[in-house]
Amino acid sequence: MLESLDLSTNHLSGEIPSELASLTFLAALNLSFNKLFGKIPSTNQFQTFSADSFEGNSGLCGLPLNNSCQSNGSESLPPPTSLPDSDDEWKFIFAAVGYVVGAANTISLLWFYEPVKKWFDKHMEKCLLWFSRK
Repeated sequence: MLESLDLSTNHLSGEIPSELASLTFLAALNLSFNKLFGKIPSTNQFQTFSADSFEGNSGLCGLPLNNSCQSNGSESLPPPTSLPDSDDEWKFIFAAVGYVVGAANTISLLWFYEPVKKWFDKHMEKCLLWFSRK
């Protein structure tokens, strides 16, 4: 039987599913640092979890958090989506820079460094001969 569920930092988005709220045997739940929104269910085990279980989800409201839900029903609307997270953008930029630097180093070694150039030419010639025989 599932007694502990840690879904923290999984980039989950949306409301907390009613199926999750109906679990009665959870002793520990961690939904922190996702992109969840809406009212935290006030049924069953959800009343026993601390605010730490929901931190980092700015769109959540209701107990055990200090921010109350608005009564006009806007708590069920997702927060406005904008550009991708800046962390994701930086990861992409660093990956692209790393790829370019690695490719440039490989090409420069093959082009300018004589021992590597000779080794590469020798092995490339062997490969071409092997493929031409088949």
